[in-house]
Amino acid sequence: MSEEQQEPKLHQQQVYDTSFKSLLQNQTVEKLNFFVEGIESARELSEKALKPSLNVDGAYLIQQNRVEKVLHVEFETDPASDMPHRMHEYCGILFRKYKKTIISLVVCPFRTSIADPPLRMIDEGEEVLVFHYRVMRLWQYKAYKMLEQHLVFLYALLPTMEDANYEVLAQALEEMKEYYEGQPKELSTHLLWFDTLLWRTDTVSSEDQRRVKTKMEQLDDFLEQSPYVQKKKEEGREEGREEGREIGREIGIEEGREEGREEGREIGREIGIEEGREIGREEGHEEGLAEGLQKAFVTIVQGRFPPLAELAQQRVSQITKPDKLDLLLKQIVTIPDETTARWLLSTLAA
Repeated sequence: MSEEQQEPKLHQQQVYDTSFKSLLQNQTVEKLNFFVEGIESARELSEKALKPSLNVDGAYLIQQNRVEKVLHVEFETDPASDMPHRMHEYCGILFRKYKKTIISLVVCPFRTSIADPPLRMIDEGEEVLVFHYRVMRLWQYKAYKMLEQHLVFLYALLPTMEDANYEVLAQALEEMKEYYEGQPKELSTHLLWFDTLLWRTDTVSSEDQRRVKTKMEQLDDFLEQSPYVQKKKEEGREEGREEGREIGREIGIEEGREEGREEGREIGREIGIEEGREIGREEGHEEGLAEGLQKAFVTIVQGRFPPLAELAQQRVSQITKPDKLDLLLKQIVTIPDETTARWLLSTLAA
């Protein structure tokens, strides 16, 4: 595989890995016990403490059965063939630094071909090294078991699990809404993770994905309160100066509204919103709306298909008709994968 082919996959993997890492924040002990049983306490080791020698997804100083250990967690959406070797390398560095038992865990939400442990080094027929790491394949975990245990704080993982159908996921959304009542930002963050994984998983049928996404539209108000979405909105306001555009989330929510001379236009999208402020009377409605729609289109592509962001910027800048841009926005938010998105961009004037 060429470097150009590897780059988009690496970027997508980093997006998912970041989501998983942030998932373990808050209620860390309860969440870690889903992956490794018997944890009584946990404290995340800071990036400052680990650098410059380590850049890991998660490392925690834990108490397990009254023994202090270090738990190292790597979330891999597309593990490379050298994953066991990397885990061994990390284990050695952590052991040297902390002089404690290291528990090495790889969590795979999507179907992968990562090798089963242990990692062995053989010399002339004899084992000179045996490294035991753990692999948790979420797609092999029964979704209904998590529902039975009411592990609401991990329901964002449900779309990756076996038998995750509409009934299971719809129930999970209702329980999440009730569990995080009075905590709209917390709920919005979990919904964002839930939606991110729903886009990628192959354990949920296309029809059930569609039905779940329709149900999630009822929760758009909560998604709006996500810290990530709020940050993007603020960035939009600064860039837009007088217009102020609110920019939505990475897998693509945007809604554009131009508040013109006497009217306000609202552009709603199935999975996203981007609000645009008044473009200005004297600047002209047509030119201002086209500019807002172009920025909305590029932002959605950047959130859903990062490798295509630059191409999207080049192609959409040639289109100045608001009605055609509006049609493109409707198309890009419903496109299922990067290949189809690239085809759509290729049909635009270069």
